[in-house]
Amino acid sequence: MKLLLLLPLVGVALAYTDMNDNFIVDTMMQDPAKARKETQELTACLLDEGPCEGFNAAAKNHMVLTMSDACGECDMMQKRGAVKFLTMMKKEFPQQWEKFEKRYDPTRTNFDKFVQKLSVYKDD
Repeated sequence: MKLLLLLPLVGVALAYTDMNDNFIVDTMMQDPAKARKETQELTACLLDEGPCEGFNAAAKNHMVLTMSDACGECDMMQKRGAVKFLTMMKKEFPQQWEKFEKRYDPTRTNFDKFVQKLSVYKDD
């Protein structure tokens, strides 16, 4: 019984607390034009091709672990945001997508697992 009561707390503790879920909801899920702009800015940050502040800096700090454990420490909204971001990056910015894959999963051993595991969070 005690274990069942602790499970929701473990789920909350695993979320990246320095990531603003409201940003994900308000930007990535609600406003396609703004989502495209934010995706471009986050991609530039992740690839060291642009400024890296606030949400983008936090995302960059977590990216290596996030890719290696398929967003295992993300909460549900962070997983939905990751799927939205990756889908948009691949579709809208294919050259940056290739650089992203090479940087964050050079052997491509984690990326397929990441996409497969998080595909249940895709809202399209």
